[in-house]
Amino acid sequence: MQKQERKRTYCVEGMYCPACELLMERKLKSLKEIASAKASQLTGKVTVIYKENPLTLQELNALFREEHYKFVEEVPESREKSRKDLWLSFGVASCLIVLFWVWQRLGFGRSVRLDLTSSWWAFLIFGILAGTSSCAALIGSLIIALGKSWSSQFASRNDLKNRLTPHLLFQGGRILAYTVLGVVLGIIGENLRLSATFYSLVVIGVSAGVFLTGLNMVGVRKLPNLTSLLPRFIAKPTENTPKTRLKHGITPFLFGASTILLPCGFTVTVESIAFLSANPVRGSLVMGLFALGTMPVLFSIGLSSTILFQNPRLSRLSLRIAGVLLIFFALFNFNTQLNVWGYRSLSDLQVKSAAADHQELATAGRVQTIVMEASVFGYTPNYFKVRANIPVRWEIVDRGISGCTNAIIAPDLFEGELRISPGKTTVKEFVPSSVGKFKFTCWMGMVSGTIEVTQ
Repeated sequence: MQKQERKRTYCVEGMYCPACELLMERKLKSLKEIASAKASQLTGKVTVIYKENPLTLQELNALFREEHYKFVEEVPESREKSRKDLWLSFGVASCLIVLFWVWQRLGFGRSVRLDLTSSWWAFLIFGILAGTSSCAALIGSLIIALGKSWSSQFASRNDLKNRLTPHLLFQGGRILAYTVLGVVLGIIGENLRLSATFYSLVVIGVSAGVFLTGLNMVGVRKLPNLTSLLPRFIAKPTENTPKTRLKHGITPFLFGASTILLPCGFTVTVESIAFLSANPVRGSLVMGLFALGTMPVLFSIGLSSTILFQNPRLSRLSLRIAGVLLIFFALFNFNTQLNVWGYRSLSDLQVKSAAADHQELATAGRVQTIVMEASVFGYTPNYFKVRANIPVRWEIVDRGISGCTNAIIAPDLFEGELRISPGKTTVKEFVPSSVGKFKFTCWMGMVSGTIEVTQ
């Protein structure tokens, strides 16, 4: 009976990753009054078995004041207050989402064209624009998702400089990996771009982790998230010793380096130029300057999340705003991958709205000819009608394509990718055998259209 009285379970605010669990368990077990401790970020609770009299909530909160964890016997928020904070989070996040959507629609990030004659400054500016577009959607959300974990790992060194260390390591790994890839592309002289299917699977996997992390940040517990899927030894809190700082500081660096596998039309553009340069020095400069250009925006995302997570009064609200943004970006990426796999998506609404402007069926003998223009802003027109079992000649005129719109896939109409030749008219011939509406899309799924096949 006495043992049961010495067992206490507390709700804890501020646990969002395995590093939080390990940090809390280690610090509690170091106290002479405590026999064992088990923390769970999924439930937001910690169970403590005492050797002596239990510590008070005030003593526990004083113990973890530096880490910004708050012990409570019951969930502290009333439902009404929690609902108000949630609506406020949705409101702020919605404004940010609208700004992102407007920026995407204006197409500023895709408006810069690069080639072998472009100046070095052009690649740097191109990277800056990339950081405000699709790179922000995928890599920025990854930084936010991992930011809470990194904040906890470096909690024992609470100054801003050390809290920014993992973000600097992340950016350093990213820049180095891109530079090395540029050298490789310049040396071997062949395009190493992986298939659209591989990229799509990577996006889906990362987005699934980001989505679960967003739900966790909003307040949905008992769900895994991106950081909880990491091995506990990777998420282990970093102690204030040179050896452990080096061991665990490598993790953000490796995450940054791994972003070369994440699909982005901007990245493909500079990869192609690095390949065409057939020069390792030029290839490394092209890729390195591009990655350096993405750093200001992506680092600002990490900096803002670090500052907000550090302030206990803003931490809960900022976490929910970040959670809503992560959910949005994850769904945004899921939607693009539906296009890649040929499934119905929200992008179809835009295509349907343009259906009235579809190009009329043009036939010359036994060949149906349809003409489309491809530019950084998309495909025009993006809706066509053809007849089944009659050859189709699809002429695509380049009007300034980007790394996203430079290749088209239509898995239900033909196999593989249709690469658009810069400055030329690309022709694809195929014979549609089935009746229906079939989607075509850029290889990233960002821009799509429809070919309707009738009898």
